[in-house]
Parts: sequence; structure tokens; C-alpha cells
Amino acid sequence: VGEADLVDALYGDHKRRRMIRLGRWTHAHEVPQHEDVIANFRHIPYSVNIDEALAPHSQLLTNILEQPDPVKMRNAVPVLGYLADLSEKTGRKQTTVPYCGDLSLTDCAQIANWVYHRIPGASKQIVNWLNCATYAHACTIVIAKRKKNRLQEMAEHILTEPNAILQAAWLDLQLSYDPSAMDVDVDLECLGILEQRMFELSLAAGAAGNEQWGKDAGTHQDRWNPYEGLPEHWNHGD
Repeated sequence: VGEADLVDALYGDHKRRRMIRLGRWTHAHEVPQHEDVIANFRHIPYSVNIDEALAPHSQLLTNILEQPDPVKMRNAVPVLGYLADLSEKTGRKQTTVPYCGDLSLTDCAQIANWVYHRIPGASKQIVNWLNCATYAHACTIVIAKRKKNRLQEMAEHILTEPNAILQAAWLDLQLSYDPSAMDVDVDLECLGILEQRMFELSLAAGAAGNEQWGKDAGTHQDRWNPYEGLPEHWNHGD
């Protein structure tokens, strides 16, 4: 694209907007975000590595979902002890576990996908395991397998409980985090701001906001409709 062809949002300039055909791109609000990856876990198949880590523990994970017993399972399933202690401290039953360690979003989605497909009944009661004990223990197992050598050292020098590696993995799950989860895509945010200026329908935008792009120049690339699926709040209704 030549420098002479670059323009801004042409906010309020319906005449120049009508003269410009747009190339096709993906709207900023359509680009999957972190929370979207987890919400769409059913479309992110689990990997061989995830299956190898979790398959040997499928019965235990089933038991956690169906009949969790914090007293009997506390050492084998650290998260149950955590939830029992938290419930006692707060005076009400706690089921949500906010930790996923430094597992990537893809890892988290694949673990959820595995539970959904491999644990009997899980597909019909997602609310009872996603971000709850069954899912948290599955994450703990994956971390225990991936970081076995480092956790073994921690278990030998710090922890004395039975299933020390799992206990160390549970501790790691609570204390570690994925640095990329903290990243902000500045370019994407800027694109979203530009798009709102380009496609906003409001009194301030005037006639230029009334779907004017390309009206006198012809269809956009691939006959794309840039106004389709825009956020509702871009239409101010004034």
C-alpha cells in the first residue's frame, strides 16, 4: 500500500468514505481472546501428551466428580483438602478453583476437552467440574508429569506428605503463572478503536456512519460486508 493511499477513519467524512473500497480483514472483536479459548474447549482436541498424562488416572478423576471425599482422598487429591479448608474458613461450601499454574491456554482447553470426552458423565455436567476439583486435579497431574524432575527435588527437600510430588505439583499450580496470559495486544486494541471510529453509527458520526464505505467505488474485497456482526453498542441509537 502506497503512503498516498493511507487514510484515517475519515470520521464524519461520508464523501471520502464513499470513494474507498476496503480490503477484507478480521474484526478485532472477532479475534479469539483468552477466555474464548477455554469457553470453546470442546473444539480444541486433547493431545497425545495430555492423554498419556491423564489416562492412568481416569478412575480417580471419575471418583472426584462423582463421590469426592476430602477426608479419604486428601493426600491423593490435594485440591480437595484445599476446598475443605476454604469451606471451613469461609463458612460456606467452596467448589471453584482459580488456579491453572503456568499451563498455557491451549493446555487448559485440552485438559478440559479430555475430561469432557473421557470421564463418564462429564459431558452432561460441565458446571460441576470445569474450574472445580476434577479439572484442577487433572491440571495438577499434568504439571506433575511435565515437571517431575524439578518437583521431585522440591518434594525431597520441603514436603514430607504422602504423594509428595502431587503435593508439590499442586503448590506449583497455585504459585506459577503463564506470563503470556498477562500480555496485552496493543495492536489489537488500537485496531478495535479504529474500527469503532470507522463503523460507528451515531449522531456525532453523521451521514458518514450510515454504512458509507465504498458506496461509490463498488464492493469490498471478496464481497465482504464490513458492517456484519459489529458490536451493538457501536449503534448509539441517536
